Amino acid sequence: MKIFHWEKVIYITASMIIGSASILFNNVFAAFLAVFCSFIAFKSGKNLKKLNAEENLSRINNVSNSRIVLAISFFIYSIVLSIITVFLSTSDSFFTLSLISWLLSIILLVLSGLSYDQIRLFEYVNRLKAIKIQDHKEAVIEISTIFIITSIAFYLRVAYLDIVPVAVHGDEGEMGMQALRVLGIGEPLAPFRVGWGSSSKFILLYASSYYKIIWSK
Repeated sequence: MKIFHWEKVIYITASMIIGSASILFNNVFAAFLAVFCSFIAFKSGKNLKKLNAEENLSRINNVSNSRIVLAISFFIYSIVLSIITVFLSTSDSFFTLSLISWLLSIILLVLSGLSYDQIRLFEYVNRLKAIKIQDHKEAVIEISTIFIITSIAFYLRVAYLDIVPVAVHGDEGEMGMQALRVLGIGEPLAPFRVGWGSSSKFILLYASSYYKIIWSK
């Protein structure tokens, strides 16, 4: 099976470049073109998905009852810990406990998938060794690309966490700041434009809430 699909990489890269250009130059046509390229990339990977589906189906047929019970148990414990995390996170005094509970729920969820799929720790290393020599380069390129993208995303996520207030971290804070701009606070924001964030209608919902809270006082 082919490891690296260049046609898919080309379409995804084109979608990223055109999408970035649509944001930088405020161009609606480029935004639609980026969506079209993403759709083509999705369609080009259909054959790969069929092969993966056949492989997964053969695995499912070989799943033992004990592994199913173990996977379901991990999954249920993960849900229970997630619910506990929600209740603990409502109080600042239980922050440490809620953090531990949240991390444990993620670990149990991962263990649930690993136990069901019977994925061993060094299985992927053995798979790489089993790949033909001419395909090694493509596999290394793919893994390196994923590692670079993940590293960039991690840096963008953790940069300036000690300076930026907690209230404006992530998407929620970004939408809040956009809503304030709609109300004329800070740099003016065009109500209908192509740019970062969600559509203007969603931001206007936040803006209406701010208007009721701020100007009612």
